[in-house]
Amino acid sequence: MVRMIAAWGSNGAGKTVLCLALASQLAALHKNTVIISTDSSTPSLPVFLPAEQLPPDASLGNLLFSPIKTVNALKGYIHIHPASDRIGFMGITSGETPISYKSFKRETMMALLRVLNDSPFDYIIFDCQANPVFDPMTQLALQTAEYPIRMLTPDVRGLEFERSQTAWMRGIADMRVDKQIRIISPVHSFSPLDRALSVAGQPEYILPFSTDVYSRSIAGQLIAGCRDRSGIEYDSRVRQLAERIISDEHNHGA
Repeated sequence: MVRMIAAWGSNGAGKTVLCLALASQLAALHKNTVIISTDSSTPSLPVFLPAEQLPPDASLGNLLFSPIKTVNALKGYIHIHPASDRIGFMGITSGETPISYKSFKRETMMALLRVLNDSPFDYIIFDCQANPVFDPMTQLALQTAEYPIRMLTPDVRGLEFERSQTAWMRGIADMRVDKQIRIISPVHSFSPLDRALSVAGQPEYILPFSTDVYSRSIAGQLIAGCRDRSGIEYDSRVRQLAERIISDEHNHGA
């Protein structure tokens, strides 16, 4: 049975980087993961796989344009990372925009999740848009994921984003705001972390800024095995999250 993880939060909080880093750690623990980007405004496949030239018919949007009934329907839409056959990606391709496709129907997206449940993948990681209000796929991901992750930057913008978004989410039971794994991610070495923690309180995880992590992410490399001090710390904390998820899976199965 596939288990779902959904990462969302303030703009620039490192959601995409975390998704790849978490998939990298799960792969090291012998787990197969597919990352699904819900972003319809910025093509995600060139971000995850910058060296690949993928045609428009390889897009997640093209897949969701018609009913999905079997695992065979996913052929050509899951793109495997060149450095790990345990990590796949689904998203829109270069040149596409929010008007490339009609709005995706919830039942079609649910059909995709049902089909993925019969796939060889152990985990689905949703790389969600920052604002769930206008994105039905992000809403579905947050409502169905066993591990919803909320990321924010340690600044006024990030904290105000969290306050405003969680305020309306609390009115929707399926959003499970209080069960979301809260992560603060300083995206710059000079982020005012101590001041932010004094206002926002202690999160479950703090991810350090790392030039190594940043360089790997823009190069489309696996985010693991970092060499600078902050990168090693980043690796370690994401590894803790991966081990927590796997441990919970084993305990739940028991």
